[in-house]
Amino acid sequence: MDATVSVHLKDGRIIKGEAPTFLDHLTRDDLRPVREPGVHKNQKHIPAYFWMSQLRELVWYESRLEMMCLKQLDFGIPLIGVLPQPFILHYTSDGKRYWHTPDFLVWCTDGSRLLVNVKPTRHLAAPHNQRAFRACLDLAQYLNWSYSTQSEPPPTLRANINWLAGYRRHPPGFELYATTLVERASYSPTIAQLLTEAGPAPFVLPVFFYLLWKRQIEFDHDVLLTSASKVWLT
Repeated sequence: MDATVSVHLKDGRIIKGEAPTFLDHLTRDDLRPVREPGVHKNQKHIPAYFWMSQLRELVWYESRLEMMCLKQLDFGIPLIGVLPQPFILHYTSDGKRYWHTPDFLVWCTDGSRLLVNVKPTRHLAAPHNQRAFRACLDLAQYLNWSYSTQSEPPPTLRANINWLAGYRRHPPGFELYATTLVERASYSPTIAQLLTEAGPAPFVLPVFFYLLWKRQIEFDHDVLLTSASKVWLT
């Protein structure tokens, strides 16, 4: 593969390799972002940190769209690590050299890795972005990783994830009500039916939505979540 990858280790060293396979031997604990988020006057994006429930740690992002991507990752796939700005990819296209920094590298619980770029839909077709996406896809295929370009999710999915993200922390009373809610979900009821006489609403609702966030109870993600929504066991 005609590409060079630069990574920053936590001990301060920088590794640059012509054969990107050395990435397979590095874990989330070995690496740090190749650059940190900055704040300056008149900047267009707002960097901050998102608390990922699966990792029980903060992961920084550079835009609200990247924050939404982190929510989707936390909700969507079992993972053990996420590194923002994981490396710099130097690659050749049409005889010219370019460089690009992907947005996230994800370590999944099944041992696989996912490389992610995040761009608004209106910028996806820009030639320089398409060129960078192809280079990242080529790298991912070379390393047997998965690759994804993330943009704005559909409005209904975004609303559902945003709602459930508010319940992603382990709630008080979980041990008291989780078993009953899971047993009731096995009959594929509506939410209203499942919650009837399940317990005091201030305690039961956080446990129920936490179970939805953890994907122990499922629902149709593409339909707006309401009391009439059907739920079932995963």
